[in-house]
Amino acid sequence: MTHTRLYYHCLIFALILFLGLGLALVLPWLASSQSQAAQSEVGTQGNFKNLQIHSIGFRSSPAENTQLVTDSEHAPEAITRYYVAKTGDGTNPTLGWTTAFTNVQDALVVTAILGGEIWVAAGVYYPDQGYGQIDNAVDSTFVLADN
Repeated sequence: MTHTRLYYHCLIFALILFLGLGLALVLPWLASSQSQAAQSEVGTQGNFKNLQIHSIGFRSSPAENTQLVTDSEHAPEAITRYYVAKTGDGTNPTLGWTTAFTNVQDALVVTAILGGEIWVAAGVYYPDQGYGQIDNAVDSTFVLADN
């Protein structure tokens, strides 16, 4: 056997070995990622669509279709945050400090009904200011709900 032919056979053997090991490592991973498809239900309730995901998995197809699927029972519930600031304008208190409530009482009323967190900027706030309060009433208080 000549040196050129021996070199050629060694190169072919190395290529086959490389491809074989590569496929042996990649194919089981690819097969398992394809088999974990998510099962979900979509229902309609009024004008809103309701999506419930029943399994956890990572579905891998072409790159543009890759998606992470989570279990809806273990996903953290989104908590609405309400802001209070003396400099706020009260237009949308969930967006931030510039559109925050201007008094704590309004935030307490909303979170008592809808739930959520109240974040208050530094300042002096009086319990007799806000929805349902009488100005300068000495018996006004802030009432906080239990956690």
